[in-house]
Amino acid sequence: HDFKQEVSNRDQEKLTIGFDRLVGGTVGRCNYPVVGGGGEITIDPQSWGGMSKKVQKGLIFHELAHCLCGRLHDHDGGKLYPKDGIQPAIVEYLDSEGYFRDGCPKSLMHPKLIVDFCIINHYAEYIDELKTSCVEK
Repeated sequence: HDFKQEVSNRDQEKLTIGFDRLVGGTVGRCNYPVVGGGGEITIDPQSWGGMSKKVQKGLIFHELAHCLCGRLHDHDGGKLYPKDGIQPAIVEYLDSEGYFRDGCPKSLMHPKLIVDFCIINHYAEYIDELKTSCVEK
């Protein structure tokens, strides 16, 4: 099941998704009200155009988790982030609690964009994480 099915009963009619220029390397952002659900997801169009479909989907799920589930970023200090398709060479971080052994973040809520390699290899884990950690805001 996709994450969107898991949040389908939430207050999505108040949620909007659009494109606007974001600064500072930000590729997506969720602005959400403190109460009442919904929110607004903004995606940087230039960044979006350079992403694969898998990375785009991961970004939308990440922002939906912010807006619909109240999730914050989850990471282990951002010490390691593999390049697309390249096995990480920094062995000392491979056993880090926040990363799988292949160097991919364990959480789709990692503050850095999740690359194709990680989404392909850990899609089921990312969706399970979102399903089990999505609580009503």
